Amino acid sequence: MKVITLIAGTYVTKINLLKQLKDLLFEDVIINGYSLDEIGENEINGDLIVFSSNYTFEKVKKRKISFQLKNSIVAKRTINYNNIDILFNIKDRNEVIFVNDSRESTYEALTSLEEIGIKHIKFIPYYPEKSGIIKKFKIAVTPGEVDKVPPFVEKIYDIGSRLIEMETLILILNKLDLFSLNSSRISNNFLNKIVKLNEEKHRTMRKEKEKRDSLFNIIDTLDKNYIIFYKDELQEFSFENDIVKHIKLQIKYENSKKYLKQGEILEFLKDKNNFSKTALINNSKFILKKNIFNKFTYISIYKEDMHLESNFKGKYFLNHIIGESEKIVSLKNKIEKLSKSEITVLLEGETGTGKELFASAIHNSSSRKNNPFIPINFSSLNETIIESELFGYEKGAFTGASPKGKKGFFELAQGGTIFLDEIGDISLKIQSRLLRVLEEKEIVRIGGEKIIPIDIRIIGATNKDIYQMCKENRFRKDLYYRLRSGYLRIPPLRERKEDIETIIEDFLVKNSYENYEISKKAMDFLKNYPWEGNVRELINTISYAILLSDSNLITIDTLMENDFLKDKIKCGKEKRIFNREEIKKDILNIIKDHCIKEVSIGRTKIFKILKNTYNISEYKVRKLIDELKEEGRVEQGKKSQGIRYIN
Repeated sequence: MKVITLIAGTYVTKINLLKQLKDLLFEDVIINGYSLDEIGENEINGDLIVFSSNYTFEKVKKRKISFQLKNSIVAKRTINYNNIDILFNIKDRNEVIFVNDSRESTYEALTSLEEIGIKHIKFIPYYPEKSGIIKKFKIAVTPGEVDKVPPFVEKIYDIGSRLIEMETLILILNKLDLFSLNSSRISNNFLNKIVKLNEEKHRTMRKEKEKRDSLFNIIDTLDKNYIIFYKDELQEFSFENDIVKHIKLQIKYENSKKYLKQGEILEFLKDKNNFSKTALINNSKFILKKNIFNKFTYISIYKEDMHLESNFKGKYFLNHIIGESEKIVSLKNKIEKLSKSEITVLLEGETGTGKELFASAIHNSSSRKNNPFIPINFSSLNETIIESELFGYEKGAFTGASPKGKKGFFELAQGGTIFLDEIGDISLKIQSRLLRVLEEKEIVRIGGEKIIPIDIRIIGATNKDIYQMCKENRFRKDLYYRLRSGYLRIPPLRERKEDIETIIEDFLVKNSYENYEISKKAMDFLKNYPWEGNVRELINTISYAILLSDSNLITIDTLMENDFLKDKIKCGKEKRIFNREEIKKDILNIIKDHCIKEVSIGRTKIFKILKNTYNISEYKVRKLIDELKEEGRVEQGKKSQGIRYIN
């Protein structure tokens, strides 16, 4: 039998995590556990070594205890949902210290509480190495670290040690080749905890919106297409997880009773002997699985073919593009013009710039707005799945195929728009098939012979230099130029810093954080930070800063504690120092942008733009431009034309 060795920071954590792993794995493996105080100086052995935290991992390394690094993982941990209901006894807006054994584990736990909707308490982080807690708080919450609670606390709520989260449990099973035996067990354990949590919540929480939001956040951690109906003697509810939302299987909270009282489902709920069946819901066939937990009966519902054509809708409109900078205003104008045509559009932009937002805005500004908008992200799909998802397949096309066959996304997008994100990640084989779709406006399903005409608009997006990929024969030139019939470059946030304050204000208003303010010094810093992760990184940073802030004022000190900006912060304007390829990429984008606008640009102007962002000399800029010329990516035009981008 295979052996797992668990290394935990404390004895209490060891006991709790051992119980969790043994409940999950039963007798499939041998599990040994040790706290930091219990391990000697000898080698740690096992087929898989699981560290309870980075803190534990670093402590073992510091003690120079040998172990096989390739056979080890650091567990991601989350709140123990079994005991979370005691937090609802704490009054709204109470200030409470949250006590854990280290800074890292404290903020991880606070993030988990925020994500599951525990928002009625104002938590003040506290850990042994932290100083500066002057106010003597009467209440403390701790995940099993009672001995670290300060002596002045009068009331302690112990929610129990944090448990290993689903992502790590699945990783453990995969590493031990046990996933297929245990996956349903994990799902059922999590579902039981979710339902138990909400039994308490729906009796005690005062606002229905807070109930729904918190349960949604938990259900979204599940990796199946779950819709959960449940009822007790008081009320009936239905919830859906994020995967279901993504495919737009909308069963709204307000309409839950209508669905629950459909004949087949109601009879199935009442039948104590039947735990699985198929049923028609809205004229579609679903598989129903029933579970009973305490006073709740809940049903997991999933459908083999989850593509519902009429419900693929673009979520974003032109007014969702926030900003009044020259570049964004210009981009909005281009979108309005492009949306009136039917040409294919290629969006180029760095990670986090919001490419799906712009694609959806094009679709919703066009005559196709009442038809499907289907986003596909190629980076998360392998070639076999891409082909069957895009083109569909006939019955019996391959092992495991549906006996009825299946429509692909191209067919489902009929009359609408398909958004192909990360298009630079597709293989040459898929590129060839995609080119035929663009040229002929027709497809053939896998295993089929029938030619199916399609009426769709294609919008592609990438964060890669596809032109360079064409030179390296990794992307077809003919496909590149077909995709680039219409072209939009989405500027990174560092090129439109004047929009940063507007983006932050919009986020605060939309998320009901209007009572939060950002100090002038903090705002100045945010405006001058390079934001490699663009708008996504900015929003994540503000969200995290709100969580960490001890008041409604976010200061530069709040940002200093923010792990998103760790090792990158210096008060004042910090310029970036990057490798030559990153700077060359920015030079190329500047030249490309000016060529599109038909505005000439020379070396001196490029240097002036770059020096706002990089510590770089004009001589270095000249050398990098010369390299781009040698690579055939730019050329020197006539005197009045400046440097030109080569298509």
